[in-house]
Amino acid sequence: MKYSILLLAFLIFACAQPAITPTEYNTKDYLFLADVANQATQNNDMGFLSTRLSFVSGHQQLLQLQGDKEADIAPLSDTAWNDLLSVYRFSDARKYILDQSKFHEILMINENHFLPEHRRFATSLLADLYTNGYRYLALEALGMAGEGVAYDTEINTRPYPKKMSGFYTKEPEMGNLIREANKLGFVILGYDEGSSYGYSGGERESRGAANITKQLNDLGQEGKLLVFCGWDHIKEGEAGSYWGYALAERLREVTGHDPFTVNQSQYSEMAHRNAEDSLMQRIDILTPAVMIDSDKKSINLLPKDWYDVFVFHPRSVFTHGIPQWLAKPTEIASVVLPEMEIECPCQVFIHDTQDNPSEATPLFVKEINDVKDEFHIPAAFDNLPLVITNHKKSFKVN
Repeated sequence: MKYSILLLAFLIFACAQPAITPTEYNTKDYLFLADVANQATQNNDMGFLSTRLSFVSGHQQLLQLQGDKEADIAPLSDTAWNDLLSVYRFSDARKYILDQSKFHEILMINENHFLPEHRRFATSLLADLYTNGYRYLALEALGMAGEGVAYDTEINTRPYPKKMSGFYTKEPEMGNLIREANKLGFVILGYDEGSSYGYSGGERESRGAANITKQLNDLGQEGKLLVFCGWDHIKEGEAGSYWGYALAERLREVTGHDPFTVNQSQYSEMAHRNAEDSLMQRIDILTPAVMIDSDKKSINLLPKDWYDVFVFHPRSVFTHGIPQWLAKPTEIASVVLPEMEIECPCQVFIHDTQDNPSEATPLFVKEINDVKDEFHIPAAFDNLPLVITNHKKSFKVN
C-alpha cells in the first residue's frame, strides 16, 4: 500500500512538471536587444531598427527611438487649442469607426509599420466589423508570389500565420491580427507586389487595386472589404506625390465604392513630447479617440481632405516592459521557467497550442538574462507552449 501511494505521488508530480524537449527553432530576423543597440551605432535608419524591436515585443525600447530629442516643435498655442475644442470633441474611436463602417462597402485602416499598437487596435475592431458585414481582409503585409497570388496559399486554412507569410508577419501583433481574422471567418487576401515585381509609384497602387478586385470577383461571395496597409496608401484623391493616386483612390475607381479611410499614423507618440506634431502634444487621453464636430466630421489640419478620420492613441504606460494597450497591469502574469541547461541571454517565444512553433509567428517574445529569472508576459498568454533559445540551442516547454 505504501509503495502504491509513493508511485501515485510520483506520477502526479511527474505529470505536473512541464515537458522540456530540445528543438530546432527559426530565429531569423529576431535579434537580441543588445544586437539592435549595436546596430543603432552603425545604422541611423530608425525605421529598420524599430521594426527589429517590434519583432521581439521590445515596445519600450522601440518608443525610445521615436522622434528627435533635440527637436523643438512648439505645441498648439492656448488660443488655437481652445478654438479647436470649441468645434471638436473627443469621441471613442472604436465606436465611431464601427458606426461609420455600416455605411461603407470598403474600410481602409493604415498603420505605421513599426508601431504594433496600430495592429492591436485594428484587431479590436474585427469581431464587430464581421457583424457589420465585413468578410474580406486585404493585407499589405502578406508576401506575394507574383501574378496576384499570395506566397502563403494556406493562410486561410491554417490557424496561424507563418513567420515567412510576409515580412511584417514576423511581428507578434500582426500575427495576432491574422489569427483573430481567421478565427472569425474573414477571407484574407494578399495584394501588394511592389518593387519586388517591378511595380512602384502609381503602378504599384493600381496593381494592388487590380489584385484585390480580381480576387473578390473570383471568390464571387457577398461581403464588405477591410484593407489594412501602411501610411499613405489610404490617401483619397490626388496623393500629392509621384504616385499620382494611392490605393484608396484606385479602389474607388475600379469598384465605384467610396472607401472610409482611417489614419492612425498622422499623430504618433514620441519618446519626447517636443518631437511630436503640434496637435499631438496637446493630447492626453486614456483610450483611442477621434476628434469630431457636431456633424460627426473629423478634424483635419492637413492641406487636403485625404482621410476621413484620424485616430489618437493614448500615451504608452509600461508595467514590466508591457504597454497598457497590450495588457493592463492587472492582466500581467509572472513566469519562472523549469531548470534547463542553456546559456543566456535567451529569447522566450510564446506560442498557441495549435502552432507548429518551427514556422508559426509567436504570440509574444520576451528576452531574459538568466534562465532562473522571473519574467512577465500578458496573462492571456500564460500556460501556453513556449520555446526558449539562445540562437544556438533551443528547448520547447509544454
